Amino acid sequence: MAIIRRLSFLFPLLAVVIGVFGGIYAVHADGSEHWEIPQQIPALEDYNLTPVYLSWHESVYCFSVQKIKDQFAISISQWKLGQGWTLPKDIFTNPLKNELDVLDVLLEEDGTVHLILFAGDQFVANIYYSQAKIWDVDRVQAWSPLAVVGEIATPPPAGQIIRDSEGKLVVIYSGKLDGNGLYAVFSSDQGVTWSNEPSLIYATNEERLKPYSLEIIRDQNGDLHAVWSDVNINGNGDSVYYAKSQSDSKIWTADKLAVGFGTIGSYTPAITVYRNELFVVYHNDAPTTRWMRRSKDLGRTWEPAVRLFQQIGSNGPVSFVVDSSDQLHMFFGNRIGNPAIHGMWHSQWDGTRWFEPVAVVSGPRITDMVGESSFDPSFARAVIVEGNLIFLAWRTDPGGRPNGHWYTYEFVDSPRVTSGLSSTSMTTQLPSSTKTAPIATPEGTFQPDPSPEIFPTSSSSANNEPTVGLIVALSVIPALAIVAVILATRLRLHS
Repeated sequence: MAIIRRLSFLFPLLAVVIGVFGGIYAVHADGSEHWEIPQQIPALEDYNLTPVYLSWHESVYCFSVQKIKDQFAISISQWKLGQGWTLPKDIFTNPLKNELDVLDVLLEEDGTVHLILFAGDQFVANIYYSQAKIWDVDRVQAWSPLAVVGEIATPPPAGQIIRDSEGKLVVIYSGKLDGNGLYAVFSSDQGVTWSNEPSLIYATNEERLKPYSLEIIRDQNGDLHAVWSDVNINGNGDSVYYAKSQSDSKIWTADKLAVGFGTIGSYTPAITVYRNELFVVYHNDAPTTRWMRRSKDLGRTWEPAVRLFQQIGSNGPVSFVVDSSDQLHMFFGNRIGNPAIHGMWHSQWDGTRWFEPVAVVSGPRITDMVGESSFDPSFARAVIVEGNLIFLAWRTDPGGRPNGHWYTYEFVDSPRVTSGLSSTSMTTQLPSSTKTAPIATPEGTFQPDPSPEIFPTSSSSANNEPTVGLIVALSVIPALAIVAVILATRLRLHS
């Protein structure tokens, strides 16, 4: 017993080793979450805005910006369970210069994909539109010619495309035609022609402020609901706004939902409609974390702002999805604790409140400005695949060195639905790569290829494979055991 007492100092050390190196992937204590080990999306570089993801039947499509030699291009890659990812294929090169961003995609029941993008700089910039069928999106010839639908757009870019209750396609974007604000253009012939003059639907009335982080949804009555934040020249949020349009999408009424506090202020709002209620989640510096406004009457009145969780900070907006069992999910990047643990988190709505978030992936922040091992998950993008598979993607926070785009997925206890659409934007078929979070090294660069190369997805047994941290832990344990044996032998010799 004396020997054991003298060696007891090793036990806390062993616990620390296992806890630090083995606890990278968190799940519910009851084991109800089983996320695949996160992997890097192959050959997808990290440029400009976060990619847009949508699902069609059993596939997920990623619309991103890649670089070809000295210019940017819009590229598409595809993921399918059991097959993995295809390499990105470019469909459009930059029609102007400098920045190029995918703003939004709208996928309709007949398989038509409506795409809007931003191209230009602070001097000249436009919003462009094109369409194709989902089964042909990787064919350049399948896309209609890029058409300018919004002139004098402003960076940082913001734009969404949606269909209103009258059947018109509506594009709303941040511009400065008649001052900084939100402008709308319309098409009554499925995107063939567009209104000549953009309609100003919201004005900041200040040269220093521009609308950003725009999201638009449609409720079951056909009414449109939008949220955005006005940001200053430093990118900090002044206020979060909500606006609603009934029947005629040319007329909007805007209300201020949150006033920014602190240095960063109020920004990155996200909105969803669920069981005839609206949820708006956003960042505010009072204190710096995520807050929520809830409306039980579809935007006529709003409950007071509430702080959601103990997590601090906000790495991009949240991403909402609803599975085939009508369960609302929310994903987001945040940090918690001291020292801080960064990660991608998951919460579910129980009808009255959000459950305490569970980490999909987490660990200490790594800011690697020289190598390619940065870790700080941000800008969650989630889509539902066939009702019962949640596909989740994210990027490394732009404050550090880029480290590509990452994804994981999980089956939930819901029925499989073989039809239905799901998409997410900012503003989320290649099999997966072999790299796992949080340590990764991107492989290769953008390489258009007429024959899709396949990067197989890890098998379902991947969850049973040890993580890098666990391997380190297991390698340390024998060394501690050897030290214990040596000390025990010496104690016996001196006893």
